[in-house]
Amino acid sequence: MVQTTRSIRALLVGDEEKKTTVTGNTLLEIDGNLEIATATTETVLTKPLRNGEYDCIVLCEGASLSLFTKSMKRMMGMPFIVYSADTTSESLLQVFRMGVTAYIVDDGGAHGLEELVGKIRSSVEAWRDSIRDAVALRILNAVNKAETPKASVEAVLKILKGYTDAQALAIRLRSKGDYPYYATIGFPRTMSPSSPAC
Repeated sequence: MVQTTRSIRALLVGDEEKKTTVTGNTLLEIDGNLEIATATTETVLTKPLRNGEYDCIVLCEGASLSLFTKSMKRMMGMPFIVYSADTTSESLLQVFRMGVTAYIVDDGGAHGLEELVGKIRSSVEAWRDSIRDAVALRILNAVNKAETPKASVEAVLKILKGYTDAQALAIRLRSKGDYPYYATIGFPRTMSPSSPAC
């Protein structure tokens, strides 16, 4: 069986736009399965990140780490990696107090960027595994606690809605040649779950 490598969406944040763009292009040359977007600190702070938009945030030289503390708490443990030439002990302490995933030293050459690509990939894979495991565990617990089959399906929909950007979810089951809605979540009350417009 051939296993394909999943694409990783990484956001590089740095206030030296030209340098951040060059870093992004070099990362793409090293690993073609990365999808790289770049932004400045100000852009990210004025347009808050959504869960699922990126798999990893890389804070490059010039990005203000302290401004990202709120974002880091909202992103369900998503990897935050710092890529910087600053190796002072004060910077390192600040970074790890804030709970970043890794600190990669920008050595000005290819070695640091190759290490960054490896850390992005390994961190994202570990994060995806932990989310998948957490979702599976929550679903199993919900199904075990539910008193009826419909209650278990509704609990699963609620859990899945919490982990996605979906505004509404539904389960349809075949019954006598038709597929009526069995359970829904997030649809307006004015719409009937059995309505074909749902």
